[in-house]
Amino acid sequence: MSENGESEGSPGRKGASNYRKRFLVLAGSFIGVAATAIGIIAAFFPDLLNMQKSAISELSLQVSRESDAQTISDFLEKNPNALVKIDISICSSLETRCSSIRQEEKSLVFADVPDGEECPDGNGDGGTIFNFYNSGESASAPNPWGWSKFEPCETGAGEGVSRVAGYYIVPGGSGFGMGWVEWMLTPVSEKDVLLKNY
Repeated sequence: MSENGESEGSPGRKGASNYRKRFLVLAGSFIGVAATAIGIIAAFFPDLLNMQKSAISELSLQVSRESDAQTISDFLEKNPNALVKIDISICSSLETRCSSIRQEEKSLVFADVPDGEECPDGNGDGGTIFNFYNSGESASAPNPWGWSKFEPCETGAGEGVSRVAGYYIVPGGSGFGMGWVEWMLTPVSEKDVLLKNY
């Protein structure tokens, strides 16, 4: 008989022992289910656990000069058919000769304007265009350009900044026609990036 008056085989001790056994079985089952779930997520959705092996290339740039067109082009050429993350902005007070650098609807345009020549009519005779939309989307699709009224420009001006930021699929190469180099970047939502649905 034990000190509290119960024998070793008493109902009180058997009940406590059964309770511990049930607890251990339930705890083991829970751990097993959790481990299985984590394994499935790791295998099929590695991005959700930040386990993606290949890093996504990123470009962050505030456009301020004609040579920035080459900077963007070089980045895209290094990532053909790949998912990239970009953050490209342009100051609203940016002034260039003949408006050679300009934001146009869903695009960023760098027009070639040789020194000493008059400003061309219309869009100009050539340059580089970066399009931030899916070529098959409707005209009513949201504009990719965001507007930050109070964000200061890198030049020190405070008139605000327009920005394109997000994930895009880079094509295998640029298009070319009528003197223009054209890049068509396809937007990908953050949700689709996490689910690798692109």
